[in-house]
Amino acid sequence: SLMGMNSFGFAVCDNTLTQLRIDARGVPIYALYRLLLESQSCADARTTIERLPHAVGLNWVIGDADGVIMIERSAGKAVEYGPAPGDAIAYHTNHPLKCADWQASFESTAPPRPARSSYLRFAALHQRLQGLREDALSIEVLQQALSARDDPDYPVSRGGGRNTEDQHIGFTLACNIFELRRGDPLWRLAPGPPHETAFREFRFD
Repeated sequence: SLMGMNSFGFAVCDNTLTQLRIDARGVPIYALYRLLLESQSCADARTTIERLPHAVGLNWVIGDADGVIMIERSAGKAVEYGPAPGDAIAYHTNHPLKCADWQASFESTAPPRPARSSYLRFAALHQRLQGLREDALSIEVLQQALSARDDPDYPVSRGGGRNTEDQHIGFTLACNIFELRRGDPLWRLAPGPPHETAFREFRFD
């Protein structure tokens, strides 16, 4: 029930940011998604994200035919940070890049061990995508980046199991590629890890 697109050509997805402050009085992620998928534009969605208190830390990526917005959101703070004007691409994994509204454990003098998986998956995307011009960002290039398994211990597309450090690799529940064309939005969805799951196409009549 997470991530999606609607007939207005608006799309939304997120990354969990467990490092950011939580609040049990905030709105749960499932309710936020249902509200956001009623948005007709990025502007509508941004207002919803900034207005409603969140229960958990999230990185929101929202887009429509006019552009894409990325917002890191803790229980108490929203930080819009990209993409920068003129950038052809931006990417994110599961660690904050801008928001510093940390959980108490991450503010201590001895914070938890860095989440290597997130940083190494980010590095894999960076190596594949950094510097590409917009005309080079084909669907095939994006599918390959999202299916990447360059690091067998910390792959972008995760199929479960344990790595050589005896840690859980995790599991990629689904992969989405949204084409935010005005009047003809297209949603490509792989309902599982994209390195082993075919993408299906969905249009809105």
